[in-house]
Amino acid sequence: MAVTFKPQHDVEVGVADQAVWGTGITAGASFEGLHHEPAPLTRGLNVRMPNRNNASRQPLDEEVRIDWDSVEHSVAIAGQATKDTLAKSFYGLIQNVAENASTPFEKVYTILSGQPAFETNAGYFATICSRHGTAAGEAESIEDAIVRSMTISLHPTNNAGRLHVSSDWLGRDYKTAQAVTGAFIARDIDYYEYADLGTMTVDNQAAILMDMSLTITNGAVGKGIDTGLVKFDSTALMGYQMSGSMSFMWDSIIHALGSSVNRNDVKTIIMEWGTPGSDGHLKFEFEVKYANAGIEEGEIRLTKFDVVGVNEINGMAKITLSDAIDRTF
Repeated sequence: MAVTFKPQHDVEVGVADQAVWGTGITAGASFEGLHHEPAPLTRGLNVRMPNRNNASRQPLDEEVRIDWDSVEHSVAIAGQATKDTLAKSFYGLIQNVAENASTPFEKVYTILSGQPAFETNAGYFATICSRHGTAAGEAESIEDAIVRSMTISLHPTNNAGRLHVSSDWLGRDYKTAQAVTGAFIARDIDYYEYADLGTMTVDNQAAILMDMSLTITNGAVGKGIDTGLVKFDSTALMGYQMSGSMSFMWDSIIHALGSSVNRNDVKTIIMEWGTPGSDGHLKFEFEVKYANAGIEEGEIRLTKFDVVGVNEINGMAKITLSDAIDRTF
């Protein structure tokens, strides 16, 4: 018997906008190819085993039920961030964006205060496709997917010294043995390098960032049941949270900022690449409180801050991205 092996490096993953809830995408040309680490799609299922006495020390067939009623399917997509691959993930997580109508199509993402009615085609949702090839049966996909958490990290040497983003997508339908034909949209190579970080400030004071990792979640869960389709009806956003840590080179400014741990102050942290209004511009604005601060001794003395997000002025996270692509968001 001939066996065809499929190495992990043959796999490609892409994301495609959906216009209609419950109607997935299968045309390869609609998918934006991603730079990604191994990203297996995870199919949810229910294993139901009622606790019964049945004169048997083994579960009986009729007592074990496997089904897919209202389960959540997921995939974690992680990799070095590029200019063209961030827009969909940001929208999928934050669910609120204002896009400029002219080039470079600046997009400003701010935390949503309400709840999109996904089931009536509001908000942003997508199809995630993983495939080994373009022939029939070589693709699988998760449909009606949004991002429920995202981790943003940056380090001088980790991940080749590039901005790294990990997005956990949650979807309500899982399709196997799909035929997703045609090439994906080509992956761009416009990375965000640590060395190119143009602005790094804490309360408008310049700081030298040495390491950071922040996770933003929106509390997404499947809700209800779509009668007859054994899928949950829609997705509910239960609330946004942000937490993580940031390490800065120790100096007099950072030393003084560390005292804010005891004062319960809100700090605005800004990270920015490029120039506003120019293609490739990316800016993070975080509003945080310090949960802890400590000194890390090594070749370079660092101050590490554990932080939690708060909403004071612009929300705990505001993101600005210009990618020169009219997404018609």
